[in-house]
Parts: sequence; C-alpha cells; structure tokens
Amino acid sequence: MKLKDFVKVIVFSVIGFVLMMIGNYAISIFGVYGTYIHTALATILAAPIFVAMCRKVPKRGTVIVFYLISGMIYSIMGMWPMLIVLLGSGILGEFIIGKKENYHNNTRVEISYIVGQLILSLHGVFFIVFIGVQGLAKQFPTMFTVERAQQVKDFFLNTTNLSIVLIIQLLCSVLGAYIGIGIYNKYFDSNKSKKKSVFGE
Repeated sequence: MKLKDFVKVIVFSVIGFVLMMIGNYAISIFGVYGTYIHTALATILAAPIFVAMCRKVPKRGTVIVFYLISGMIYSIMGMWPMLIVLLGSGILGEFIIGKKENYHNNTRVEISYIVGQLILSLHGVFFIVFIGVQGLAKQFPTMFTVERAQQVKDFFLNTTNLSIVLIIQLLCSVLGAYIGIGIYNKYFDSNKSKKKSVFGE
C-alpha cells in the first residue's frame, strides 16, 4: 500500500467512524430498547463508505487499517479496549477478502463487512468477559457505575438478549452491505455488469 492509498483509507475510515458515531448516538431515541440495536444503525450508515473504500483502494491491508483507525480514535477518547475489538474485526475481515483482487468481489467484500460488524457488536461481551464489572466501571468511570456495569453484564450474558442482538446485527449488516453495493454500482461503478454479488447485484 502506497502513501496515497494509506491517506485515502484514513479519510474513508474517519468518515465511516463519524457516521457510526452518529448512528450510535441516534439509538438513544429507542430508550431501553436501544441496547438491542447498539451498533446496528451505525452498521447501515457506514456500509457504503466501506464498500467505496474497498473499490477505490483495492490493496492488501485496507480493511485492517479501516478498523485500526477507528480503534485508535476510540483509544484517544479513552476507550482503548475498543482498539483490540476493532483490530480483531480488521484482521478477520482482511482474511476473508484474501487476495487484493477480491476487493472487487462483492461477495467477499460483503461477507468481510458482515463478519467484522458482528464482532464489533459483541464488544460488550468481550468487555465483561475480559475486564469484568469492576474493571468496566474503573476503565470507563464517566460511562459506567458498578451498578450500570452489572446491568450490562446481565444483559449481554443473557442468551435470549444476546441472540436478539446478533440477529438484528446480522440483518442490519446484510442490509447495509446490500445498500452499499447498490449505491456504488448505481452511482460510481462504470463496469457494474461484471460485478457479482450474493444479493444478485
């Protein structure tokens, strides 16, 4: 990846991060039900950026850098554990795409995004398992009291709740990928007839 490619990925990553933050804040309108869709709306908003990035910068490492930049921004905001989660999304997402030629393969790009976002949606589980209630309250004192951290634990370690979260996230990831591919094919892809997608695009 050349310097200009790296800069492009950074720009796409920052835009994607901003859109995801907007989505994350927007879920507050759903009140107590917002926890079930805590990353779902953000996933839909950021998908077109991810697709466009993969098309414009079809280089090995693009997906890793995309998630890494978001993780670094979170770290600057004091939420360094998100860096580990997002790095996991990036590594697995990059592995799914494989060869750089596959950055032009809709199926690979879609699956990469879907899996990466599913991992991201589980960040609450990872925090509870590896940091614990006390650690969560200590690491994020402005966001969690011990009582609130315990509520998060009880929610995410409940099989029914976790299943609902994953189902919603999966559906929104698929929808986001579908919208992203559709937007790119319609407005930016001059050779869309040669692109194949698991969604029939």
